[in-house]
Amino acid sequence: MLFNRRGTVRARIALLLGGLLMVVAFACGSDDVQTQVVVQTVVVEKEVPGETIVQTVVVEKEVQVRGETVVQTVIVEKEVQVRGETVVQTVIVEKEVQVRGETIVQTVVVEKEVQVRGETVVQTVIVEVEKEVQVEKVVVATAVPALMSADGSVRVPPQGHFVLAEQLVVPPVFHPALAGGGLEFSYYNWGLVDYPLFIDKDNLSDPDISLWTSWEVASDLSKLSFTVREGVQFHNGWGEMTADDVAFSYNAAIREGSRFYGLTSLDWLDRIEATGKFTGEMIFKEFNPLWVQIVSNASTHQPWIASKRVFDEKGEIGGLDTAIGTGPYKAISWAANERIVLQATGDHWRVVPKIETFEVVEIPEPLAMQAAFLTGEVDIAPIPNSMIKDTFASLPGSTIERIGKLDNQTIHFTGNYWLKGPLTHRSDSSAQFPREGYTPDADHPWIGDIDDPESMERALKVRTAMIMAVDRDSILRNIFDGFGVPEATWTGFMPDDPQWKPEWAMPAYDPDGAKVLLAEAGYADGFSFEFFAPSGVKTINDEAAFAAAQFWREIGLDPQIDNGTYASGRDRRFDGVDNIVRMHHIFTGDLDREKAQGLGNVQAYHGHELPRDILEIALSNRTEKDYSTRIQNNVALTDYITSWRLFLPLSATSTNYMVGPKVIDWVPHLNTQPFFLAPWTVEIKN
Repeated sequence: MLFNRRGTVRARIALLLGGLLMVVAFACGSDDVQTQVVVQTVVVEKEVPGETIVQTVVVEKEVQVRGETVVQTVIVEKEVQVRGETVVQTVIVEKEVQVRGETIVQTVVVEKEVQVRGETVVQTVIVEVEKEVQVEKVVVATAVPALMSADGSVRVPPQGHFVLAEQLVVPPVFHPALAGGGLEFSYYNWGLVDYPLFIDKDNLSDPDISLWTSWEVASDLSKLSFTVREGVQFHNGWGEMTADDVAFSYNAAIREGSRFYGLTSLDWLDRIEATGKFTGEMIFKEFNPLWVQIVSNASTHQPWIASKRVFDEKGEIGGLDTAIGTGPYKAISWAANERIVLQATGDHWRVVPKIETFEVVEIPEPLAMQAAFLTGEVDIAPIPNSMIKDTFASLPGSTIERIGKLDNQTIHFTGNYWLKGPLTHRSDSSAQFPREGYTPDADHPWIGDIDDPESMERALKVRTAMIMAVDRDSILRNIFDGFGVPEATWTGFMPDDPQWKPEWAMPAYDPDGAKVLLAEAGYADGFSFEFFAPSGVKTINDEAAFAAAQFWREIGLDPQIDNGTYASGRDRRFDGVDNIVRMHHIFTGDLDREKAQGLGNVQAYHGHELPRDILEIALSNRTEKDYSTRIQNNVALTDYITSWRLFLPLSATSTNYMVGPKVIDWVPHLNTQPFFLAPWTVEIKN
């Protein structure tokens, strides 16, 4: 390092000074006074009078503490000015101490002022001193930040380990076009991959902590140009991320025949082209004003940045389980439906995690998960709401962390496919009305014939009766233990929103009134129907479905419950096949987002297709720039949906994770999905 001030003073300065976590340490306690022998070596370099002097001191100490050896190294830098000027001296101390079988490294920073006299050109002094000192052992540490990561976190080596429980450990399916399970956002949540943009806690896109360092939308809204951050590495030596990887990831997700779960949310995107190694263009079919959220960590079901090289070299199937990305954690082992072990990369450009390793273990059974949490086998767990309070009371020091936005547990009366003309279909481009599942007959009394007003009215009475038969307040109290609200529209509006309308509220619990409506619709003796209530999905509460089914039985209906896996009934959600009663969910989300993608604008996965004039209102939110107008469009959509009672929202509930006493900090970034995320923020007790 060179200093210029009427001359040059050269000094060899330890470069580690800026990168250490600095700790001030001292000790006290009468029982632990020890004697230590200090051997001190001093090397001094000086120059002419009035100039700055840099002095380096190296001290080695060997201390006996209850039979244990403590080696202490001191590096001293002195900046000395001659003739009475102030000298600032910095001392770095490292200690290696054995404490309960663990090694502790401590660093000490000391500053003091020294007066120097005399004029010596260059002097080297070697001093050895042997002396006895008293050492007291209690340590008080104060952290002083050193090197910082892009997100503002202290760049220190990660350490420690924690265990996360989840109901499902998803398989590694790292090709976007083949990722159709719906839980691939776990790859980001667990720190394996990154999205193009990172939205911070203030809901602002920040280029300093994003893979895209800059972007600009064309004046005609036809495309945007972006620049990719240089130097970002894929795990395990798979090379530097480039614009080709960005283009590959998105183009694969939206290609013809893609099974990517979030495909329908990207229908506004035509393609991405790499225009240089670190530059590219996102070409729009139509401009979507919410594109920033869609390609960021604030959303789910969007493509992550995958390695093109992996699939070039291994092929699509061969590279499918190559679980790599650009995130702050890399996979060490991966056993789907069992356990994943992840390790901090240690050199991530955005953030260095506080924890070196963590595990994700699958525990699908709630009581088993609760037991594992209470015994300390797992540190963080999504305990069901009905068990949260008991769990909290049983483990002192534990805390409750809410994750995601409210999740509307909703029953869908599917089969009301009222959209005429050309229809979307995954394999039949010539699909037309009517859909396969459009069966407005006596076996499906909740489905109305769009061309028969009397049929529409009868089906409305049946759906309303099924709503009135269910005590939603009871379900909120007894199934969700009060963690939520009993009233929310399918589009996400709640009673405390300024746009709320009284007519949006669900009919009150009235089993006698429900029987009257059934009789008026021609079903005084009730009817039997299939009720799909999938098991093993954290976002769909089958206990709430069982409770609703019991309420229906009390008014003479006969629900036949299918409690199979979600996967067993997923495929029929698409292309207008569903014509059953289905338990599902919908996140309340942002009130200005497009809400009808699954109601006919893109697909029919919510079990209904609305008339085209209603869909066009919802569809306009893709291009509408004005926030208040987008809100009003969704108000109009809500008016239509609630007037026909197409859904039964049971409760809008929160999802909570129990956090064990070992964890002292965790700051999950709030997004839509109620799943663990941001392991890089977890901090545990030593």
